[in-house]
Amino acid sequence: MFFILAAVYFVMMFIGHLLLKKPEGWHEPQTKDKSQSMLAVIKSKPISNYIGIWLMFYLNITCGLALISQEKMIVKCIGLAGVVGIISTVSAVFNAGGRLGFSAWADTMKDRNTIYKLIFILSIAFTGIVIVTVVLYIISLLIALFMVKPTAKALEAKKNKAA
Repeated sequence: MFFILAAVYFVMMFIGHLLLKKPEGWHEPQTKDKSQSMLAVIKSKPISNYIGIWLMFYLNITCGLALISQEKMIVKCIGLAGVVGIISTVSAVFNAGGRLGFSAWADTMKDRNTIYKLIFILSIAFTGIVIVTVVLYIISLLIALFMVKPTAKALEAKKNKAA
């Protein structure tokens, strides 16, 4: 199985390599001068951008791995054990699609920070939607619980009166 997956991965990576192209106006450096060290190049770039991008990717990867590692248990806990595979598959498709979609969208933008801000804002918005949805679900369950209880007592009282 490992060799099959390796072959599929190789084919996918090779096709991806064929689809990549150099940006317009790109010219290979002609000089073979290696006067600048890697550290000098890093020091010439703004370190705050590097730290911001690194933190964004770190948080994204960490949260994604945490969700993926706990997804099966979360789905079982909410009572959907029969469709764990389907939910995991849909989650993986949206994960991959989002990464490809956002990276393709970012390639069309002049300012790379715009896409990072957009991803951050969308993450906060969707998290807020999930929190509000869960709170509303819990409130509706509590309302239903308190409305059913008196009704059951009222039915018992009617039975007792009839007897």
